[in-house]
Amino acid sequence: MLRFFNVLLIAIFFSKTRANVVEISEGTIRGHELKSAKGNSYYGYQDIPYAAPPTGDRRFKDPVEPEKWSGIRDATKNEKICFQVVPTLAGLNQTEDCLYLNVYTPVKTVRNNTSLLPVLLWIHGGGFFLQAGSLGYYNPRYLMDYDVIFVTPNYRLGVFGLLATSDGVIPGNRSLKDLLMAIRWVNKNIHRFGGDKNRLTVMGASSGAISAGYLQLSPLTKGLVRGYIMGGGSPFAMMGFQSQPDHYAFKLARTLDKNFQSNDTKDVLDLLMRARAEDILYAPVLNDYYNLTLAAGLVWQPTIEPKSYENAFISEPMVEAMTKGHFQQVPLLMGTVDEEAFNLLPTLSFLMEEATKYDTGVKSLLHPDLHVPTELAEEANQLYKSVYTNGTLRENSRQFMQLLGEDTISTPTIHYAVLASKYTPVYFWQFRYRGLMGRGYPIVKRAGHAEQILYLFGGVSGMRGDSRDYPEDDQVTVSRMLTIWTNFAKYGNPTPKPLEGITWPKFKEDSMEFVDINDNLTIKNNPKKYRDVRKVIEKYSRPPYYVF
Repeated sequence: MLRFFNVLLIAIFFSKTRANVVEISEGTIRGHELKSAKGNSYYGYQDIPYAAPPTGDRRFKDPVEPEKWSGIRDATKNEKICFQVVPTLAGLNQTEDCLYLNVYTPVKTVRNNTSLLPVLLWIHGGGFFLQAGSLGYYNPRYLMDYDVIFVTPNYRLGVFGLLATSDGVIPGNRSLKDLLMAIRWVNKNIHRFGGDKNRLTVMGASSGAISAGYLQLSPLTKGLVRGYIMGGGSPFAMMGFQSQPDHYAFKLARTLDKNFQSNDTKDVLDLLMRARAEDILYAPVLNDYYNLTLAAGLVWQPTIEPKSYENAFISEPMVEAMTKGHFQQVPLLMGTVDEEAFNLLPTLSFLMEEATKYDTGVKSLLHPDLHVPTELAEEANQLYKSVYTNGTLRENSRQFMQLLGEDTISTPTIHYAVLASKYTPVYFWQFRYRGLMGRGYPIVKRAGHAEQILYLFGGVSGMRGDSRDYPEDDQVTVSRMLTIWTNFAKYGNPTPKPLEGITWPKFKEDSMEFVDINDNLTIKNNPKKYRDVRKVIEKYSRPPYYVF
């Protein structure tokens, strides 16, 4: 009898230790057990390679499949993070070898062999040059109580992910191609974690939303993604497109080597292949329009690739592609916050300096990529400004903040929704809730850029504590946001049945109905000043139509 119980205990121990061991296409990994916000168990599998290290000869190259391994690979912690220009969380090593992802799955899914769960793949934001998918940045402990699988990839940032030349000598959009590789990995492997590859939703905020939009626009993602969630960004945003990749590639080369005189892109590549990663990373390349350096200047952004390039991610102007229906026509859940400029501007003095430039005509309110004819520029600027104020921008800082937030984020996000809604279901939201979990509370009265994600993760780059420690209104908002987001992942609809008395209307150009997320859910229409701004842009902009 004693021997029987010993065998039974060994069997139980073995089954528990084997439950977090998963065999994937490249080898076997061992994860570890974690606890959700409600105390439920879930497994975390961290730093799983989804592509070969982009090091050595692979620097500035498109990603390729990872190599296989033997034995059991430890996947119980994050150790590597892509190079970026700021210090990162303790224990994370900045390196070019950073193409790893994390998978989180409820324990009951693995142990009970239940039905396959929908999958959410999160693309982190950070202006294409900051952050990571690591557990310390984005913790899934709230999501794990809602019966979904959660995946968070790292992808190459800044110069390593987005430096390009228009002739394809340095292929562009490597950040986006990394994400595509992660999506393909999910399609190949996620069933082994209890996930349903046919219910994969890609979601992101800020530059993560811009990336999600590019994935939807790319012909390379056909059949791979069931839906997209985009908050505070779209590929139409000026901060999400680089129209002069060659200019900045040569500018970088001349910054690294004062004697560099060549006009050959192959010489640029040769120089960069020989340079230290740290020297490339910290080279102070100035953005001509924003007048900011690499750390915050949005120098390295997605770009158009030659159609002749076999792995071209996107080769058609974004607005034109959407207008023609040249995108993956799957459901969209997208929106903006109350005050998009808040959290984006570095200082008040910077705001005032920019206002003066616009007031005096030193700088145009309409971005160069809108291609406004020179002879119409002053007229266009005055009309654009009059949408927000008839006075000076410097004397009307509140209106100027609104203009910047809408110009940078809201208008391109809304326009993406308008064009997409002609072909596929779109559900639009505006997040306006202010609570203790938000930034700047109670001094700041409006929700700032990407603030909605704080109520999905409980904070970013260091948790703000358990939501149960916050007021009831914050807890209600957390529950509300998680229900909306996971409903969309499960059903392709944020309200398959009424939520708080609301059935979410589909967003259409004529009515432009959306759900306002505040203390309550309410249906409103005509977000922001989009209609007035659109009249100005469509009157004065000229093709090719990349941004809006």
